[in-house]
Amino acid sequence: MPAGRRPSGGPVRHNNPVHRFTEYPNVPYEGPIPVDPDPDWPLETMEWWNFLVKMPHCVGWGDTDWRYAKDTGHIHAEWIRTKRLMCLPELRMREAKMGTTADARLTTRIRWVDVDGADHDDATVTPIRKIGG
Repeated sequence: MPAGRRPSGGPVRHNNPVHRFTEYPNVPYEGPIPVDPDPDWPLETMEWWNFLVKMPHCVGWGDTDWRYAKDTGHIHAEWIRTKRLMCLPELRMREAKMGTTADARLTTRIRWVDVDGADHDDATVTPIRKIGG
């Protein structure tokens, strides 16, 4: 019999917990936007806003999320106007929280899923041909 005490039978804490993704249909959001963009924003910020408000997971946003997005728009506009580097860390952090990139969505456990019913796991791989052997 091995030395030491017997296992307690309690929970095993070294196992990785299961984290579930929140899935949204991969279609542009076309619902209501409870906040308007600032009319004084530069063109680049208006383009950023138009991209932001069409992200599929905006369907899950509440009023405070929309307000957070507009406040982030002000920071984006400040960066575009002044090019002050001190705007970038805050802008990057806020964009990550809103899931504006694929990496940010992975971190925040957001997944856009295709709704066309197509199975995308059927990709084929061309075998590599050995040269000279």
